Amino acid sequence: MSSAYEIACSELRASLMACFGQGILLQLVDGSTQSITGYVKTSEVGGHTVKRLLTDANVPVKSSLLVDGVRYVLTFNGPQKSKGGHASGLIREYVLMLESSGEGHGWSEYGNGH
Repeated sequence: MSSAYEIACSELRASLMACFGQGILLQLVDGSTQSITGYVKTSEVGGHTVKRLLTDANVPVKSSLLVDGVRYVLTFNGPQKSKGGHASGLIREYVLMLESSGEGHGWSEYGNGH
């Protein structure tokens, strides 16, 4: 049985995704796809543009997605943080990293394949 707190968190998550989220299609490592609800947020950090996926979904490791025709691999960054640095227990944050074409085809410029 869920506590009142867990129920409230669940309803708040659903409300955030209903207001800001959209359907996003992920490509999994095995080539299959998975649909989630979330949104991509772009921000400036130290002079660099950073794209993050905000979602309440648990995204499988090494999943990827297309944003504006560019493929990104998702890396879990933890719970979303507020401007004050407090972690959210509601939304997960994934950093979008450009997919290396070499890594996707079984080779890489690094000796260990990473």
